Amino acid sequence: MRAGLLKEKISILKPSCTVNKFGEEITDWIVGKVTLARLVHNGGTRTVANGDVFLTHNKTFQVRQYVNIDEFDRILWDGKTYRIVNIEPIKEQMMIEIKAELIND
Repeated sequence: MRAGLLKEKISILKPSCTVNKFGEEITDWIVGKVTLARLVHNGGTRTVANGDVFLTHNKTFQVRQYVNIDEFDRILWDGKTYRIVNIEPIKEQMMIEIKAELIND
């Protein structure tokens, strides 16, 4: 993987579960790591969810292989949060390819 391709700064959000005074589990998202990534736009579609028109975006983030990430994490890029769909390590190029989709909040 060429270092010049890593131009986008992303934040990897890790889930942190806490229990409030009512016994309810609340998931907070804490920034685990900020790293550089290569961004590949995979397009998107127009969907109707709960009566709202939502434009989904599918992205592929390529990061170095030492970045600690799993399927339960989320990615914050450009002020938007993405859910991780697939993580694929590519050992020949010493990188991890992360396929993600925009979260409808």
